[in-house]
Amino acid sequence: MALILMQMEPYGWAAAITGGGLLMALLGYFVGGTKGNGCWGCGLGCILGPIGILIAVLMPKNSG
Repeated sequence: MALILMQMEPYGWAAAITGGGLLMALLGYFVGGTKGNGCWGCGLGCILGPIGILIAVLMPKNSG
């Protein structure tokens, strides 16, 4: 993976990290939304990536 990022344009690594963060945020939003916590799922997915999505899956349902 590091070799691919080194061969990209000068700031290609920033685009890859940003794109991955947005993808994880979107997935976290939908996973968290199934439990009534879409905003928390989005934030956790964006900041922590796959670990954040796992946390969103394990969150209790929001009763409010």
